[in-house]
Amino acid sequence: MAIVQPSVCGADNSRALDAIKQLGPGARGIVIVDDKTSNVDLDRMHRGGMRGIRDPDPLEPAVAWQLFKATTDRIKGRRGWHAEFFARLSVIEAIKDQAMASPVPVS
Repeated sequence: MAIVQPSVCGADNSRALDAIKQLGPGARGIVIVDDKTSNVDLDRMHRGGMRGIRDPDPLEPAVAWQLFKATTDRIKGRRGWHAEFFARLSVIEAIKDQAMASPVPVS
């Protein structure tokens, strides 16, 4: 079972963490973070079952690339997390080369 943090909740992942806790040790989740989310917060979320970060839907490819790079920089080499990128196909097409060269798995 996987819980994905909805965009409307922003970086307040408390509901998603609570849902994983209720579902049990096999449940996993994807969070949304912001610039206030520390590495200590990421470690706490990892212990709570989170295994990846998702970016909210960016409208412009330049913004998409900035979000994607910031996300992958936050998690590369730590925790074994992946980056989930949710965007329109035109935005994904615009950054596909960078996504393919990502230092972390991408979905």
